Amino acid sequence: MFHHSGFDAHICENIREEIWLKMLGNACFNPVSLLVGSSTDELIDDPLLSDLFIEMMNEVLELGHRLNISPEIDSRQRIAITRKLGTVKTSMLQDVEGHKPVEIEAILGALVSVADLAGAPMPRVRFGSYESEKARFVTWLFARVIQRARHLRSKASCKDLNPVQKMLRFC
Repeated sequence: MFHHSGFDAHICENIREEIWLKMLGNACFNPVSLLVGSSTDELIDDPLLSDLFIEMMNEVLELGHRLNISPEIDSRQRIAITRKLGTVKTSMLQDVEGHKPVEIEAILGALVSVADLAGAPMPRVRFGSYESEKARFVTWLFARVIQRARHLRSKASCKDLNPVQKMLRFC
């Protein structure tokens, strides 16, 4: 029916794993893009943020293993999939730019609730999950970005900085 109507649809052997693959991207790229204000390609190209995504995705993958959801992918492979998409504004970034409510609870709240039930700490994902935690997450994230920018500033001119670093005015 979907194919006949012109949709690109396929049958999945394990829908839970497909949903978890989508969750890997949403739980990581959405909150960081919201806070930094950049598209996924700019975020991924920043080595510091790329490291953060790997750490966050590893937490989500570990939670999946606890729930017997084990997609055949690692964090770097999942990031590469998003990178191939080019410039993507996440839904949270689009919401904030459109002055709409942000879906933090819908994307991260349920994930953190499940992590609590499974006894998974997930410290990096938790930092982006709740309003009360947002200030600590921003402080932690920007401290890492500033540290990286200072390192780059000592080795390169501003023209060598990526758009995220330029946007944060580290020049």
